[in-house]
Amino acid sequence: MVTSIPLFNNFYHRFMKNFLLISLAVVFILAAGAFINPQSARVSGEVLEIEDRGGRIVEVPHEPEEVIAVGSGAPRNVLYFTGVENIIGVEEGEVGSDDELYRDYQLVYEELREKPQIGPNHGGDSELIARQDPDLIIHSGDVQDAEDLQDRTEIPVVYLDFGDLHKYRDVLFDDWRILGEIFGEEDRAEELIDFTEEIISDLESRGQEVTEEKRPEVFIGGMGHRGAHGLTSVRVPFPPLEFLDADHVAERELDFDTVTQANVDREQLMLWDPDYIFMDSSNLNLVYDDMDRHDEFAALKAVQKERTHTLLPYSSYHRQFSNILANGYYIGSVIYPEAFEDVDPVDRAEEIMEVFLGEPVFEEQQEFFPSFEQINLLEK
Repeated sequence: MVTSIPLFNNFYHRFMKNFLLISLAVVFILAAGAFINPQSARVSGEVLEIEDRGGRIVEVPHEPEEVIAVGSGAPRNVLYFTGVENIIGVEEGEVGSDDELYRDYQLVYEELREKPQIGPNHGGDSELIARQDPDLIIHSGDVQDAEDLQDRTEIPVVYLDFGDLHKYRDVLFDDWRILGEIFGEEDRAEELIDFTEEIISDLESRGQEVTEEKRPEVFIGGMGHRGAHGLTSVRVPFPPLEFLDADHVAERELDFDTVTQANVDREQLMLWDPDYIFMDSSNLNLVYDDMDRHDEFAALKAVQKERTHTLLPYSSYHRQFSNILANGYYIGSVIYPEAFEDVDPVDRAEEIMEVFLGEPVFEEQQEFFPSFEQINLLEK
């Protein structure tokens, strides 16, 4: 018994020494592994595999800090998810004098006009883009153009489409989720989606309150598409009227499945003779020109009764989603006054813009295109 104690002590000390050495080695190995694991090193350095709208698998940096967005709708939608300081180059359409920059996001992010130009609208110039050396390019336009741009610049290019608020609403929402994943703003994507769905649901429920006999006939004219157009230019289906279940006279003849721009015959408009006419305010000057050229328009019932109203611009280098939703409230307040008696359309517009853009720009847009106004088309 007495002689066994030193042997036990020696064994115990050797065991503890080896145990400590092994433990330190394990800790060192684990720490070294964590250090070389990029996922643990820095989240913003993480590489994501993104399947874009064209079905391309693109490796992109997570939470990129230097971005260029090219193509119709790309700058607006990217700015829903990242700060303007992360945009390091812009197309020519983002730069100009104050009276030329009236897109909703341009009125919020005036810094864009100071950014380096990277070429013309609808895709920019690959050499100018490469010179800025962004972490990522978001491209909206043609999927092959996106692939070619990635080949020429050797910079990841994610192609997106941004859909619409009608048949391709799921495309829009999916693209928002892709941007949310890229920029680490998944919650922001869901916020936008939920808010948009709540607005549409509210408009739909108010429209459903109105009985068939109280639904006036409505015409929406002056719709721009790749340029300005006059009174007979329409978009069918027109999402705000769809939400409101309104009687859209143009849909009687133009049975399009997806939102489509078209021009109707003057004679057809006279035959419809709608109760109300709404116009995109960005083309109001061309509507007045039509009134001057075509005397028959003065006989329209809506013109005679001054049931003619202006709307916020539907699109400017792609759809202005906050404007489209806000227009639903103004139209509803005019054609269904009882169902919208608790709504101030201007207040609602500013609330919607603040969610989408970070601040309301209703008044700023008014300086360019007076909207939500009843006007007399017989007095220019």
